[in-house]
Amino acid sequence: MKPALILLVAVGLFFASCKSKPPKEAQVNSAAPADSVIDYSPDSLQLPEPFATPSVKYYSDVIGWQGSTRPKAPEGFTVTLFADQLDNPRWAYQSPDGTIFVSEANSTKSATEKIKDAVTGKSRSMNTGSANRITIFRDAD
Repeated sequence: MKPALILLVAVGLFFASCKSKPPKEAQVNSAAPADSVIDYSPDSLQLPEPFATPSVKYYSDVIGWQGSTRPKAPEGFTVTLFADQLDNPRWAYQSPDGTIFVSEANSTKSATEKIKDAVTGKSRSMNTGSANRITIFRDAD
């Protein structure tokens, strides 16, 4: 009985809100002539032909830290290697006690997706395997 009453009140409020009129100020302003007209019809669009522009799908080139080379940091900052050889690190969390949790995950791919990634170059910029694990870094001292 109670859910039916709540549903009846909700439906009544819905229909009551559909019948409401906008304030008189809004009616006056909407009747004013427009300063400019914008045409949103499909005929007004001037789009380039398909494949007339270069693709905007680029993949990163993973370089890594070669020897003593380090990423460039802004003035006043330093770059220090904290952890390496992680497989697709996605999220990093720090607990209140200073422990760092790193989620390593990637979706598994079918054979056809692996071939497609190799052809398009995606496999060069991404690790296509999946670690599916959480790595924990904590200070033992």
